[in-house]
Amino acid sequence: MAGSRDIRVRRRAGGRDGPTRTTEGPSCGVIRRGDAAHVGGYSWNLQDRLPVIPVPLGEGDSDVGLDLQEAFEKTYDRRGYDYILDYQAAVKPPLPEEVRRWVAERVAGT
Repeated sequence: MAGSRDIRVRRRAGGRDGPTRTTEGPSCGVIRRGDAAHVGGYSWNLQDRLPVIPVPLGEGDSDVGLDLQEAFEKTYDRRGYDYILDYQAAVKPPLPEEVRRWVAERVAGT
């Protein structure tokens, strides 16, 4: 697709996503069209608010901020995931113990 950009968001509990991957938490990569050698990488802890990431527009235009937390919350609410997801099911791949406890507390409403 002409003029397209590539934005990938991943939830990883282990392993590597690529040569520059340094954390085991969720991550996001932004690739500017025609510049796949330079990926803007962003990572965060599962317990953190999702970041606002810069999204490239047309050549010569300034990036715009994409609020991943807002996008996630709107998608979650509009799609009714609170009714669809089984919050008692095991997460795959497994979460680190500290994060698993944090998730269990959130699911229990504490």
